[in-house]
Amino acid sequence: MIPFKNEVKNMRYMNKKGQGAMEYLMTYGWAIMVVLIVGIVLWQLGIFNLGGTSKTFTGFGAVKPLSWAVPGGDEQSGVVTMVNGEGSTVTPSGCSISFSDVDVSCENCTISATSVGAGSEFLINLTNCSGGLSGDSYDATLSVNYTKRIGIITEPHTSTGNLKGPFE
Repeated sequence: MIPFKNEVKNMRYMNKKGQGAMEYLMTYGWAIMVVLIVGIVLWQLGIFNLGGTSKTFTGFGAVKPLSWAVPGGDEQSGVVTMVNGEGSTVTPSGCSISFSDVDVSCENCTISATSVGAGSEFLINLTNCSGGLSGDSYDATLSVNYTKRIGIITEPHTSTGNLKGPFE
């Protein structure tokens, strides 16, 4: 029975090595989690924003923006290029734009096309825009009303979303 004594002794050391490895993983796991949480909080607070504002849009249905330019200054004109992703011809009937900053506005929102085929683009003209300074960022809500005809049925639709970017 003496030869088994060394084996039992080795088994005790193996269990302690496993416990040490587990403690190592837990310690560094918590440290990594704390660093990640601090990084996410700093990112959400805008600490890592280096001043550049990119153009983004969210929302919208099948009719959505491709490109847009909102001017800074007073009595300027802007344009939004939209694309018809409905899969059938649509008839735009109206639009509206509002800015989250109450000092910024565009008096008129007009659509340049009366009928837009599937996959085709059309322009929305923004006129008499005022209040934004070139380089500042904006957050605007754009709504486009249109109808789509399927067989003998004409359906009204509205595509609404947010546009963000710098005044140009």
